Amino acid sequence: MSKLLVSIDPGGTTGVCALAFPGGLIGPDAYTVHTALEVTFNNRFWYAGFFNQYRDQIGVILLERFKLFGKQATMNAQINSEFPSVRIIGIVEAYAHMYGLFDKICFQEPNDRKSAKIPKEHWAAIGPSDHVKDAYRHGRYYALLNRGKNI
Repeated sequence: MSKLLVSIDPGGTTGVCALAFPGGLIGPDAYTVHTALEVTFNNRFWYAGFFNQYRDQIGVILLERFKLFGKQATMNAQINSEFPSVRIIGIVEAYAHMYGLFDKICFQEPNDRKSAKIPKEHWAAIGPSDHVKDAYRHGRYYALLNRGKNI
């Protein structure tokens, strides 16, 4: 059975990408794209069904970390924000806890994904969404850092 690495790029529109590792061994090229989609904020409870359906296969849940920095321009950009990224992170954490997956959560910094490229053979499976591409890159970055380990 394949093990899944589920990477989530949270926001008003959230990118979700699940990579399937046959046998559970992590490698940068030893996986297929299992799921690649955008989840809108209005559909934010989607994670419950996904985590329930795949709870025995999920080995890692990657979440992009959210931090509010004290830089004036950043703070001004957040005025009146309802912080959808933070709310999605909370929802994912709650459902992960509900389905016994909380210990599978791993956070990455937003910049971590920038060094991971999308191989040509996965372009079609990922589609055109920048949010899904970012989620994929988070997963690939994790695979590159953890090659040879079991998921």
